[in-house]
Amino acid sequence: MPQGLVLLDAEPVEDSDRRLPCEATYTMPMTDDVCETVLARARSFLASDSQIVERHAADSRNPSKKVDIRPYIRSIDVSGGMLRWTQIVTGTGTSRVGEILDLLGLPSCLHLHRLTRESVKYEP
Repeated sequence: MPQGLVLLDAEPVEDSDRRLPCEATYTMPMTDDVCETVLARARSFLASDSQIVERHAADSRNPSKKVDIRPYIRSIDVSGGMLRWTQIVTGTGTSRVGEILDLLGLPSCLHLHRLTRESVKYEP
């Protein structure tokens, strides 16, 4: 295993079993100059009932579609120079990490490479 990787749990699964993720947590270090702005945007996001984003299809023949990503975000925390959020993953969809960064005022094209998937929970 890679150095620094800690295995917390393991269990055998049958070849026919398909474990599906149900939750994922992401973290990203931030500089002090953006923490307050990101915190304000996170509070606004969490207080909203709906947060519509427009998704563009990879295939230009398909039209873009509007998706409400608010139901997929469980929590957002900004503290200690770190951004951390947990999102729900369902069989019908989830939010894209770039969408969250963009909504928090952190352009994904500049910040996506700094993001770490901290944990993933799977359905039993």
